[in-house]
Amino acid sequence: SLSPRARSVLGVAFVCASMLAMGLQSFAEIVGFYVPNEKLLRAARAVRAMTQPGDRIVSVEAGAHQPEMFYFSHRRGWHLFPNSSVEQLRVALRNGARTVVFLLDGSPEQNESLLRSPLMAYTRRRLGLAAHAKSHLIFHPNPKR
Repeated sequence: SLSPRARSVLGVAFVCASMLAMGLQSFAEIVGFYVPNEKLLRAARAVRAMTQPGDRIVSVEAGAHQPEMFYFSHRRGWHLFPNSSVEQLRVALRNGARTVVFLLDGSPEQNESLLRSPLMAYTRRRLGLAAHAKSHLIFHPNPKR
């Protein structure tokens, strides 16, 4: 039979081991949420290169629907969903947004849907295409080519 002190030490060790195991399991589960995809990083670098730090942007993603573009581009602005209304885009542009970024980070069907969306059609009519790649399209009033 174990002494009360030995049982106490074993109990503390068990609790510590359990907490460590839960912490490692939690970390393994959530780490993927904080690893940006390469498409997002490429688009964010392009936005940073063609805008000034105080410029406001509109970000529309085909896939993840998360406003990470603002963090990685170091810009602020509006996040719209692919099915957002054109009026929401107009409001953002009236309130200071100068650049619109379409991130093609979804499935082929999601990307195609975004490319054919009313938001895309309106943006193509209103702004010039400033940059494009497989991962993104960036529109700006006075694109520098």
